[in-house]
Amino acid sequence: MLFIRFSLFVVATLFLTAIPHSAQETPLPDILGVRSFNAGNYKLAIRELRSALKKAPVKDDPSVWNILGTAYYETGDAKGAVEAYKKAKSLVPTNPTFRTNLAAALLRSGKFKESKSEVEDVLKSHPIFRNALYFRGILGLAEDDIPVAEGNAEVLIERHPTHSTGYDLMHQVVLAKITVEKLASGPIAPVLEKLKEAKVWSEKGLVNVNDKDSIDRLKVLDDELGVLIHQLEEQTLRDTNDSQAPNAGEQTRTPLKVLSKPRPGYPERARKAGRKGSIVLLVMLMSSGQVGITFPLNSLGHGLDEAAMAAAKKIRFVPAKINGQPITLARRVEYTFDLY
Repeated sequence: MLFIRFSLFVVATLFLTAIPHSAQETPLPDILGVRSFNAGNYKLAIRELRSALKKAPVKDDPSVWNILGTAYYETGDAKGAVEAYKKAKSLVPTNPTFRTNLAAALLRSGKFKESKSEVEDVLKSHPIFRNALYFRGILGLAEDDIPVAEGNAEVLIERHPTHSTGYDLMHQVVLAKITVEKLASGPIAPVLEKLKEAKVWSEKGLVNVNDKDSIDRLKVLDDELGVLIHQLEEQTLRDTNDSQAPNAGEQTRTPLKVLSKPRPGYPERARKAGRKGSIVLLVMLMSSGQVGITFPLNSLGHGLDEAAMAAAKKIRFVPAKINGQPITLARRVEYTFDLY
């Protein structure tokens, strides 16, 4: 079993994944800031939207304030996002989209209780609002409350079967169980079972979801899970057969040798948001000497997952061998992000 631990100067408060923002419910005015936002140029969009919001009638348009909040959110400015979403909410207090987005921004600001209160209020008046259900599930994961997260995933799948959020959340729930049940550092068999369970949900999503982008994303996830499961099953079978073979003692085994373990970098938004914790990756160390799939068994969010996976891709190693033949192995690699 291989573990790689690193400590970085990164702060955090919660285990989170990215919160998807709700689609705009009302038509947006055709102004420069909206065009820049749609083009993904969020910093320019912020400048243009703030300028537009100084004048009537745009200054009283809640949808524009909501877009401004999302532009701030995308650039990592949680304070700006909270202020903009609060303005949108003040103009239309009952709008569940604005309020759920506000909850996400509050959470990114470290205001967990306020965020949770906001989303609970949304669900009192809109009990099956999709993004609020998803977000409450994410809050459950943040508190290691698996039943809450799983319950919300089940409601999402029942009420919104053609949308990916329920399957996404259920997939995260299954992987969270690896962490909560302390499986990540134990025998591989329980991890393998959880990966199979996660694959069941990605397969159900592929059958039911009707959005092309979501289908493409689920397909990539399902393919990666399939490769990992296949490799782990082969590895488990090989280990079992080798241990039971009459000539097992005659085999020459050369263990995996790690040559270098690069430290991961960390994104500025993670530093600002205060993220810390450990992420465990399942990494395929190929017989070719290359790093294959890197699959997170838990998540820290804010780009830390990607930073860990990028570092894992740079691991240099000499493959394990049996009777001189290189073999592929799956190993868990753990990175710890911390603040001193």
